Amino acid sequence: MIAGLVQILLFQGLGELISKFVLTTLPGPVIGLVLLLAWLMLRGKLDPSLALVADGFSQYLGLLFVPAAVGVVLFLPQLK
Repeated sequence: MIAGLVQILLFQGLGELISKFVLTTLPGPVIGLVLLLAWLMLRGKLDPSLALVADGFSQYLGLLFVPAAVGVVLFLPQLK
């Protein structure tokens, strides 16, 4: 599990570096995600530890939408 988390953080860090110095218009996590996808396609297989971490993240992905929904409801009069 630790190895999977390290892989995700490594690719996010690489994406942040590329975003800071090369592609300043794209966010670092997006670049990191594309790099991770390219890495996985080149390898042709998925590590079990990476799959475990990804499954854990995807279980709670819906919680990330709660603050955005609260913000929309809070500022609904201004949005009208």
